[in-house]
Amino acid sequence: MTHYPTLDDLKTQAVDLAQTYEINWDMLDENNENLMNMKRLLTTMEGALPELEKYYMKLTSIDQDKLQGSMGVHQYTGLVLDIQDELLDAYACQELMAKIDGVQALTG
Repeated sequence: MTHYPTLDDLKTQAVDLAQTYEINWDMLDENNENLMNMKRLLTTMEGALPELEKYYMKLTSIDQDKLQGSMGVHQYTGLVLDIQDELLDAYACQELMAKIDGVQALTG
């Protein structure tokens, strides 16, 4: 049986991933519309988290030996990995949003 990362593992990976992104503060300061568009994008991704987490937990708790009737192991693995990627992106967006909100709170 394959062991997949836990949600906490994915959150930790996303923190590291978010640190690799550079926020263009000048662009966000330059135009309020730029800031609102960025926040809308990040909030949309973050909003998908509950659903993604639910599916990921269900999929990773399935007994893989029982997959033969409904879907093959390769399809199942691909689906789990796709959701993992989406979770990482959404968690990274959550981190970036927190950073932007934190800076805004300090700089008002």
